[in-house]
Amino acid sequence: MGFDLTGIINKTIPLPDWALEADHPSIQEYFKIQRETKGAYFRVTSWGWRPIPAILKQLKLITKKDHDGAWFYNDNILIKESKSQEIGKGLILWLDSRIKDLELSPEDLENYILTIDGRIMGEIEFTEVWTKLPQNTIGCKYCGGTGIRTDMIVIDGCNVCKGLGKTSTSNMSYYINLSRLREFAEFALASGGFRIA
Repeated sequence: MGFDLTGIINKTIPLPDWALEADHPSIQEYFKIQRETKGAYFRVTSWGWRPIPAILKQLKLITKKDHDGAWFYNDNILIKESKSQEIGKGLILWLDSRIKDLELSPEDLENYILTIDGRIMGEIEFTEVWTKLPQNTIGCKYCGGTGIRTDMIVIDGCNVCKGLGKTSTSNMSYYINLSRLREFAEFALASGGFRIA
């Protein structure tokens, strides 16, 4: 499951005949134009989406009510152009400031992530260290914390916790790559407003 954001600018792309097969050249051309048109479309998984409204709330670009409601669900809500511009500009300013503070290069954006609680860290540091700290783990519910499943799904060990008896808390699953976060900010700026679906 994911979040599909469609920019108002997407309406400028002529629609194909949707009755055609998915691999028909006119349908493929539509999606190609959509990918190449800044602000037309942005997609992210649910895991990658949650940090976006979290940081927007932290930066006061959206309200707590928006965060807990409209931005939490993919209910096809419309974000107007003025709000979309404010979000894009505010997020880019914040991101550029953090990149400068952390002395990251443009290439580093692929290897750094934003966590749901607003931390920026290296992806390897996050996945290999941060998610395994005691305060960020809980007993594995699939093996009861023993490291060995008894439900006959897996005979030898536990495929969820890899035999450790512990898994990361659910919050450790929500993070987004900084390059994708910048893509979202640029999408918001170019979209003319957008729908979250």
